Amino acid sequence: MASVTLTNAGINWSDSQTPTSAGSTQSEILDSYEEGVWTPTSAVGTLSAHHAVYTKVGRLVQINSRLTFGSTSNSTTQTVNGFPFTSYSGAYGAGSVGYSAYTAKALKITIFGDVSSMSLYAHDSTGGLNAAALNSKRIDFTIHYIV
Repeated sequence: MASVTLTNAGINWSDSQTPTSAGSTQSEILDSYEEGVWTPTSAVGTLSAHHAVYTKVGRLVQINSRLTFGSTSNSTTQTVNGFPFTSYSGAYGAGSVGYSAYTAKALKITIFGDVSSMSLYAHDSTGGLNAAALNSKRIDFTIHYIV
């Protein structure tokens, strides 16, 4: 019978792998778990954040928040900074918007490699969503990315 063991290095699944499906020793040990809060900031203008939390399991980070953007007429692309960890340079992350007061189009969230921020886009656009379009709007979201 397969077993999972707890060691000083972390949780080890290597006993539960068959020789043909076993990966490297590093991939079989979960050695990082963390929960906490993060402080979102706006690259353009102000925002208020509620329930800005994260969970990190191994290299996977999930962040959640409810943001309300301040009043602005700035046409610069809206970026939210302050992620708890910098994303891995060789990967992109993505998010889902559970609620949005921005009703013109669906929103999409992109996390580029080697950053600690997200960019907001209208669903059918390749350009970023400008801050004025989110003037006094609220969004609730969840994001996953690799560190």
